[in-house]
Amino acid sequence: MLVTSTVRASDLGDAGGTVTEIEASSGKVLATHKVAGNPAKGKAPVEILFLPRSNPPRAYITNMFGGTLLLATWSPGKKIFSVKQVFDLSPHKAGIPLEMYFNEKGDRLYLTTANPGAFHIIDIKNPEKPRMLKTIPAAGGAHHAAFDKGGKYAFVQNNLLAFKGMNDGSITVIDMKKESASGASTRSRTGGFSRT
Repeated sequence: MLVTSTVRASDLGDAGGTVTEIEASSGKVLATHKVAGNPAKGKAPVEILFLPRSNPPRAYITNMFGGTLLLATWSPGKKIFSVKQVFDLSPHKAGIPLEMYFNEKGDRLYLTTANPGAFHIIDIKNPEKPRMLKTIPAAGGAHHAAFDKGGKYAFVQNNLLAFKGMNDGSITVIDMKKESASGASTRSRTGGFSRT
């Protein structure tokens, strides 16, 4: 089991900087991996997602304040994970990476960033060397995403805990075939939604 030390939900303070590896059967801590990043900003690793059908097992980790993507790789001989940075979002002018999703083939990673709000499509054919394919603007606080059953659309929820600048309150609709935003649904004052 891999566990991140992230932030307080109330104010995004007290950013952690570690990923802890725990043996699920016993609860024994096997290792604590320090996350690289700018000490002034903190790191705050947040989400962990295991790559489908990966041998050896691998997992991506979003480093929220570090603006990076980490990769944890299982070493069968050492019976431990190694953790390293494999992707930097700063050249793509993207910050606060949050949620991750894979396509059915497992060769693409979909990643949301809250500031500025965006939905990124990343080639992960080589998990050690992710490659940005496309960034689709969403809105401030782009966070969770949901996909329709056929995979034609992605719906990005734009609100990170109602923090200023990251609390747009809309849902961006992305056409996955065209790889572009097809519209946004915005919350009305009455609590309903209207298509824009």
